[in-house]
Amino acid sequence: MSFGGAKIYFDGSHYIAIPKELQLSRKPKSKRQSKKQEILVMKSNNNGEVMTTAIDINELFEELYKENKDKKQRNVIKEIVKGLKPYIENEDTLNEVIEKNLSKKKRNIIERKKRLYRKINLNKWSYFCTFTYDDKKHTEESFKEKLRNDLKHLVYRRDWKYIGVWERSPNNNRLHFHALIYAPTMPGEIEEIKDFSTKNHKMQKTYQNTHFLERFGRNDFKPINQHELTF
Repeated sequence: MSFGGAKIYFDGSHYIAIPKELQLSRKPKSKRQSKKQEILVMKSNNNGEVMTTAIDINELFEELYKENKDKKQRNVIKEIVKGLKPYIENEDTLNEVIEKNLSKKKRNIIERKKRLYRKINLNKWSYFCTFTYDDKKHTEESFKEKLRNDLKHLVYRRDWKYIGVWERSPNNNRLHFHALIYAPTMPGEIEEIKDFSTKNHKMQKTYQNTHFLERFGRNDFKPINQHELTF
């Protein structure tokens, strides 16, 4: 494969070259900037005076989406419709605004996934990790803050690299953190632990790091092979 005419961009940590053969042809972007989709809303203040306020529909959509993003998709749409309906009376226009913004979000998600997969394949990884917290040590808020801070220190002090995501367990909605980690040096020790899995209803073997066990609670460091992460 020839790399002449490759498109090169910097993703924040790596330079990435896309060969010409794999580049998708796109229409040139318009030089004109997209205009805000604003509507004028009239409201009365405390003195009874009528005030006119401009509202950006796209910004309002984003606010409604963020407020309801943890709900099921159909419920998210219902809440967005409910929030936008007072400002957009025409049903066709309302549906068009919602469809346009949802489509934009889907495209953004696809692009983020592409960048994520490239970043994954550009690095070597040591472990697939899961971090949870002990109620005696942390609240949900302090767990997120302290774990982020701890991982940040390991990045700068021990040359760690990680990519992770926060999730909630389906049964008890408990917060935990999954991560791919490259760890050239390790704080604490990794110990083999055998215990009973309430999820699988059988004994299981896990590898826990004493550093994270002491500071947060249960964790699992599963050694991985790089070929397992090829997308």
